[in-house]
Amino acid sequence: MQLQKVSRDSIFLPDKSGSLKRVPHQEYQSEDMLQDIVDRHPELIVGEQINPDAPPGWLVIRREAGIAGSDTEGSRWSVDNF
Repeated sequence: MQLQKVSRDSIFLPDKSGSLKRVPHQEYQSEDMLQDIVDRHPELIVGEQINPDAPPGWLVIRREAGIAGSDTEGSRWSVDNF
């Protein structure tokens, strides 16, 4: 019997019969689509790994938030979801 190699990026969900269904990894169609999902569902960002006893809650303040390089210059970089 040969074992099938499984990508680490896969997750498995039980179906109605109790068997596991592989949900393969796939990339998002665009960065904007992923940012929108995180914006609408910030609970997808895990907090239990940071502090299992009191996991942080997440709140999206702004998308593509500008970050200055110094106190005297304007936005040089941006954060996808702040």
